[in-house]
Amino acid sequence: MSKIVKKTKHKKKGIKIFSSALVVLDSKSLVFFDHKTFFELKFPKNTVNDLEIVGLENLNEALHKFIKENKITSNNIIMVLNSNLFFEKILKDSGDIYKEISNFIELTPFEEVCSRTIQLDGETRILSTNKKLVTTIKDILEKEGLDIQLVIPYLALDKHSLNTENILEVNGKKDLDQLLKQLLPYNLLTENTVLNGKPAEKPKKEPKRQLFLQERENNPKSKRPLVLLSIFIALIFVLIGLVLFMNRKPPEEFTAPEIHQSMPLIAPIGSDQQEQTSGKTVENTTIKVVYDNNLDSAVLLTKGLSSLGFNSVILEKAGSESNTSKTYIDFSTNYPQSLRDKLIGETNKIFVDTVVQDSEVSDYDVVITL
Repeated sequence: MSKIVKKTKHKKKGIKIFSSALVVLDSKSLVFFDHKTFFELKFPKNTVNDLEIVGLENLNEALHKFIKENKITSNNIIMVLNSNLFFEKILKDSGDIYKEISNFIELTPFEEVCSRTIQLDGETRILSTNKKLVTTIKDILEKEGLDIQLVIPYLALDKHSLNTENILEVNGKKDLDQLLKQLLPYNLLTENTVLNGKPAEKPKKEPKRQLFLQERENNPKSKRPLVLLSIFIALIFVLIGLVLFMNRKPPEEFTAPEIHQSMPLIAPIGSDQQEQTSGKTVENTTIKVVYDNNLDSAVLLTKGLSSLGFNSVILEKAGSESNTSKTYIDFSTNYPQSLRDKLIGETNKIFVDTVVQDSEVSDYDVVITL
């Protein structure tokens, strides 16, 4: 426990105690004492840890039990926050002190921050702590019947050379009012800022910013309502668009103009129709294969054609040697295309360089010259 809290014996006699008391709060305990009693509550691990409330119901129960068992009832309480509750920094005389204060508060790792600046021993110091922790404990104590007048940092006592005896041994209401007036500028739960012991002007660049009691502007929770509102508006527009789409008039049905056919359409002639027109089939097709020195290839081609059903195939040796490496396939003019494709396909299995042409002078339907 800090030097702030020490059990004192009052040697003065005849001084009227005007029902004043102190609550000293630090990171691990809370102490209540007045001119005749001294009680301390060490926070259980399931209530407060690292300056954060980890169990609100447990904290409520612990404070209720502490006040009830010790029969604590008092008015005009001053709550003093001990040094281990604060983040602290000595400010430099850099010109823009408000910017330095603002940056320091932004770095304080709590969602809500309360802070004060105090000039002491020629130095200006900034103190900041968890506002939620302080206000929650204060609210619980007030619900239990305690009347808390001020919440001040420990440096406020050093600033005015005060100690526990000065605060507890106030002589009547006039002295108490004077004490409260003296400490009021350091109340952490007001918006006043204090520099050099006097209320300081707010920065001109940020007239709405409360540098010493604020919920940080970068808190994601503070932006959540705007995000939800944007989503809600977007959903409304989507719903309106859907309603308009559902209620739109269907396009008029297009009726194609009636076409009066004065002449019968001529259907394209298919491969079956071509075979029927020409009268040529696989069975009655006559083929002559003319070979030179490639009898083996000619016989192989004949077997391939026979496997397709072309059985009227004649082999004939060429009268003179051919000077070309190409293979010629001569079809009669009206020979069906479907049968042509079969013959060409089978020939290309053996011979690569194939030339297809029509001929009117042959006695055969097909002449293949190797």
